[in-house]
Parts: sequence; C-alpha cells; structure tokens
Amino acid sequence: MKFLALSVLLFASLHGRAEETKSLAEKQKAYPALVASIETKRLKFSERWNTASADQQAALLIEARIFLEKTITEDLFPCWMGTTWDFNGVSQKPGEGAIACGYFVSTILRDAGYKVERAKLGQQASQIIIKTMTTDDQIKITSNSSMENMVQVFKNRGDGVYIVGLDSHTGFVTVKGDTMTFVHSNYYTPPRAVCAEPLQGRNPFADSKYRVIGKLAGDESIKRWITGAKIELRK
Repeated sequence: MKFLALSVLLFASLHGRAEETKSLAEKQKAYPALVASIETKRLKFSERWNTASADQQAALLIEARIFLEKTITEDLFPCWMGTTWDFNGVSQKPGEGAIACGYFVSTILRDAGYKVERAKLGQQASQIIIKTMTTDDQIKITSNSSMENMVQVFKNRGDGVYIVGLDSHTGFVTVKGDTMTFVHSNYYTPPRAVCAEPLQGRNPFADSKYRVIGKLAGDESIKRWITGAKIELRK
C-alpha cells in the first residue's frame, strides 16, 4: 500500500494534478464508464472529420491530439496505478488480477480508442508494437546510448506520449517540458505493479542498452484514431 500511495502521489506531482490522489478504488470502479466516454468523444471527432475541409481536418488533428494525450496521461494511466504485474498477466480491469508490460501498453491503446487487437498486439515484441502504432518518421532506435543523450532525444522530439521498447520490457514515456515520466507495468523492483516514475533513475529504461521510442500521436496515428481505422500489425 505504501508503494501504491507513493506512486499515485508521484504521478500527481509530475503532472500537476492534486485530484489524482482521490480514491483510486472509485476511479477503477468507474473505468468502464471512462472508456465509454472516450469512445463517444472519438465518434464525435469522426463525425466532424467526415464533413470537414482540408484546413478543418488539419485543425481537428491538433485538437484530437491534445484530447488523446490528455486522456491517456490524466485519465487512463492513473486508474492503473498499483495494478499487479505478472509475466502472464492479462487483466482488462485496473486493480483486478495482474497485467504484463505488453498487455498494459495494448490495453491502454485500446481503451484510448485505437482499434487494435489487444491480445495479439500485447503479445508482440515491443519494437513491433511501436512500428504498428506509429510511422517510421516517429521512431528512433538507439543502442548503448547514455541517459543524457536519451533525455535530449525526447526534448528534440517534443512533448507528448511515447511508446518505448527496451531490452526485455515495454511501456510509455510522457514528456512535458523537462518532466519525463516512465509509466509501465513494473517487474523490476518490488512491489511489482503498474507505476509512474521519473525517467532517470533505477528502472528498466535507464538500465537497458537497446531502446526504441515511437511518438504515438503523429498525424497518421491521430487520423487512424479519429476515423476508427482497424490497425493491423506492422512487422
């Protein structure tokens, strides 16, 4: 419980949202309604997209990106804090059962409104998850790169939500100015559970030699989210 409280407080501090410390149980109980509300919002974006001019569609991409990134970081992530990690975990409900790192990533993506096959995507190597969800121009691969260099890579690519693939792990990194947060189903140190922690520290991201990062909300990714296009694996 101490770990869970610290993780929730850290997430709130990193994202400037004191309300994140409200009852986690209440948030988790309301999770299905949250997911439904996200889909309702996505459908409204889709309706507007279908009748929009080219200029209006360009503006919609920006609006939808802001909504999607805020929803993932401020609504979906907090619900999963403290959910137990297990290598074979496949939970679809935060706070219940256990969830593996790949399934955590694919479940967040599905619940955010992307039309992915959750189980199939969650079973893939992290680099395939990233290739499937992003375009090549949004992907950066590094090997034996220092953390100082990785921080600069994120700064150069800007604020947003990134899917990251590591030596034997996957998760998300959120970037907001100089604040970079690693959100993942943590197998590394006990108690093993979904957590949010500073990017720089003792964690799988910092300790990995091979790192792949993919910025989630590029224009093509946002367009697929708006239109509800089925997302096929890209190997």
